[in-house]
Amino acid sequence: MAVAAWVVPLVLAVVGAAKESQAQRQAGKTAAAIGQAQRGGAEFEAQLLEQRGGQEIAASQRAAAEERRQARYGASRAVAVAAASGAGGPTVSRIISDIAGEGAYRSAVALYEGEERARQTRLGAISSRYEGEVAAASGQARQRAFNIGATSSVLRAGSSLLDKYGRGGPWRGRGDSSLIREDVDTGSYVYGDY
Repeated sequence: MAVAAWVVPLVLAVVGAAKESQAQRQAGKTAAAIGQAQRGGAEFEAQLLEQRGGQEIAASQRAAAEERRQARYGASRAVAVAAASGAGGPTVSRIISDIAGEGAYRSAVALYEGEERARQTRLGAISSRYEGEVAAASGQARQRAFNIGATSSVLRAGSSLLDKYGRGGPWRGRGDSSLIREDVDTGSYVYGDY
């Protein structure tokens, strides 16, 4: 039995629309997965930044302790030099006090610098997390857009098929009225030579 000439293009159009829809939906899933992967990468980076912030604080505490140690060493040396030379009195006390004050100042500066570096890395972690959330939201939005595109392509193909095959057959609108004849028994129009 011979297949009508319009059946093959109809089947190909339906299969093509289905494949296009499937491809768009898969592209949407891929876009969402990429967004989630970027979110995961950003979270990992944020955790590393937070860890580095903690290390910055620890390093500044070590630096502050070293500054205090150096100040104690300097004050001790000043006492030893003053005692060896027989000096004493308010001048030596002022020098020792100045050394201790300088050590406390340097220690506080080291702590402040460490806190500032830690604050900057924490801000970097917040920024990284935000970028991850934006990437995930973007992936989801792209998935929705691809899904809408998939539905649209099916509807577009259906509309095209309806125009071509659904309202009067595949030869509608070609201007060949010789194929149309009126069935005398039913009063309706028949297409083709039957």
